[in-house]
Amino acid sequence: MSLLAIQQQGAVIAVRNQALAVQLGSRTVQQVRAEDLQEVHLYGAIELTAAARRLLVRRGVDVLFFSRAGTFEARLVGAESSQGERRLAQFRALSDPTLARSLARSFVAGKIRNQRTVLRAAQRHRQDHRLATALAAMRQTLRVVEDENPPDIDALRGHEGLAARTYFAALPAAIDPPEFTFAGRSRRPPRDPFNACLSFAYTLLLRRIESAVRSAGLDPHLGALHAPGRGKPSLALDLMEEFRPALVDRLVLRLVNRRQLAPHDFVDPGVLPEDIGAPPDEHADTPPDPRPAVYLGPQGRAILLREFHGDLRRLVSVEGLEARQTIAAILQRQAMQVAHVVEGRQHDYTPYLIR
Repeated sequence: MSLLAIQQQGAVIAVRNQALAVQLGSRTVQQVRAEDLQEVHLYGAIELTAAARRLLVRRGVDVLFFSRAGTFEARLVGAESSQGERRLAQFRALSDPTLARSLARSFVAGKIRNQRTVLRAAQRHRQDHRLATALAAMRQTLRVVEDENPPDIDALRGHEGLAARTYFAALPAAIDPPEFTFAGRSRRPPRDPFNACLSFAYTLLLRRIESAVRSAGLDPHLGALHAPGRGKPSLALDLMEEFRPALVDRLVLRLVNRRQLAPHDFVDPGVLPEDIGAPPDEHADTPPDPRPAVYLGPQGRAILLREFHGDLRRLVSVEGLEARQTIAAILQRQAMQVAHVVEGRQHDYTPYLIR
């Protein structure tokens, strides 16, 4: 299963011989079978014909609509899961402060452990005091989070925020090319190419996890760590935490350090900050910033999309399982874990940890 991402402005997605045809004017520039697709991404002024829409919905292919700058705008999905009993169990379980706190603690602990693994990997190749200092501080935070008497959810959010600020303060030590500076997480707008990559890839990750949550029969808007409200996909954001460092941060570091991305792959369009989107990130700077936004241009976006979806198909070892699994399958497995916890079929949630 693959991704079809269309960035050519003015393109039309139509149906020809029961396959999707990408047309530019009178020319057909690409043709792909709908059964070979898992997602379709449309960036900017791309037209999706009624016939193409019906074919994609019938085949269960998610269609994600983005602005030309890469801001997520909407999605087209087929029929939702009919597991109303599971959603009711989710509501009841997450109304229990003890169970909600247990889930929130697992999400936070998984994220901090994976962040520390990312920094330890960097430390093997670099001797930088920032890495050692951050690892020691985050170890102390992790001990508090995993204590037998865990803090309440508000305190867990505070510990998660402290670990994240420590992590991002040390992350520049893991970046090799001097042209890729990173002075901390910034989201609205991303102020440098590294942040532009993080924001875009976090958006991709969130939408993929939201699909996994819906496929598991859960409501993505009712979570434990992230408070629900204003349409925020709280449960998807909860599950996303352990995968931010595990999938996105490692991916962006790899693309930058191997020089698969270069400064000319980024664009300063002079757009307004609200035109550059990313998932909610409490550790990004939120006040208005007069400096211009930076985002991935079409070529850079194509590189990141290719590598991101390649990583989703990569087989990895999972503790407790004999057979290796793809990251995409692990995302679905983690969502099903939550379903089993809220239904009482599983006592604790076990986060996915990288090695």
